[in-house]
Amino acid sequence: MTEFYLDGPPVHRLRYLLDYCQAKRIAPNLLTRGLANDEALAEPLATLPWTDFQRVVVNCLQILPETEFQDAAAQYWQRPENHHWLVLGRSMATPFDLLIELIGDAGHLFQDMPVKVTTHYRTRDALIVRVEADSDSAPNTAFSELLMAELTGFAQGVALDRFRLSSRLLSNGFELNCRVEARLGASFNRWLKRLNARPLTALRVALQLQRRAESLLRKKVADSAQTQRGLQTTLKQTQMSLEQLLTTIESDQFEIDADNQLHAKDVKTLASIRSSLGITYFDQFTARLTDSSRSDCETALQKIRAGALDQTFITLRPLNQALGHKKHLLLARGPHNRVQAALVQAPDIPKPSALIPTTALSEVLQTLSTEAACLTDARGIIKWHNRAFLHLTGTQQPNCLGADLAEFVPSALSDNQLRMFYQDQQGA
Repeated sequence: MTEFYLDGPPVHRLRYLLDYCQAKRIAPNLLTRGLANDEALAEPLATLPWTDFQRVVVNCLQILPETEFQDAAAQYWQRPENHHWLVLGRSMATPFDLLIELIGDAGHLFQDMPVKVTTHYRTRDALIVRVEADSDSAPNTAFSELLMAELTGFAQGVALDRFRLSSRLLSNGFELNCRVEARLGASFNRWLKRLNARPLTALRVALQLQRRAESLLRKKVADSAQTQRGLQTTLKQTQMSLEQLLTTIESDQFEIDADNQLHAKDVKTLASIRSSLGITYFDQFTARLTDSSRSDCETALQKIRAGALDQTFITLRPLNQALGHKKHLLLARGPHNRVQAALVQAPDIPKPSALIPTTALSEVLQTLSTEAACLTDARGIIKWHNRAFLHLTGTQQPNCLGADLAEFVPSALSDNQLRMFYQDQQGA
């Protein structure tokens, strides 16, 4: 595998083919025929399954004549990020030596690819590499045709004469055979360029390091993009669950447009507020709140519209009881530059029973009371007990609090026999 490979072939590897077909006014749907997800080509940092990657190449081979496909492949080297290879090859005495950096073990043309490249044979005028993959859909002749067209375009761009290419299909990939027919002697121009090519070794090393850094950066960006897509999917699921929850608890749902006007999702949602208070705008709604609550609502609405927040809850504190009991306001980003909102009734928090001692008092009672003791309400439900009560009854606290005291007393005993029974149990 290449050192920093992605999960699948990257879309940017085919970008030049898509641009070439677009310049030829070829309909995009002709290139995406048979793809599982045709929208993936719109994201340069996305990856494709091998079947989709090779399907795009096959579609190009079927649409474009052979000469135009070769011309399209030659455009790969004219892109700003790849043109330096032509400059480097033209300044070399033997440009064939540069092929090892294009299709070798860590070759440029296999950058980010989830494939294993092995140099099977290499001499001064011949190079054989094997391209294999462990996946079920191994690279096939479509990928080899694309590589051969790109290498042919490179050879033409650097004036590499008598360059020959062939491929052989393997069980899980293919083999590329590159060779250049030996010439009687190099021209004087080639020999002169060799004298001026001394710093090329350092330049090639620098380019290799740069490719490694670019691959690592692209992998990080691709991983981040995949994480972002996962978070967006989770957010959509959460929003759907939230909408279902709001519907279940019968909340008042409405929308706020760009002019802060309220639009109810249901005709009855804001009917009571509009009829009694004449509220049609969000500013009129917040005017009925305290200063701090109004400021919280306005700030949250601005953040939602700016994209700083996806959704938020705000506790409303009305100036009077005209708006009813205390409620929560949910704001969330919606379609068409609108903000979705929902009024949720705040749950009534029951007041603590006067029968339940405070924490400090409970500790004092635990210390002072040596006998089993408990406190119940009028219905006989246990609200508090000491540790001796648990020891006596042989039960656990979760099973005791909130239980009926009668559950711990034998039904055959009367109230007069109750104390004697527990005293006998404690003595035993």
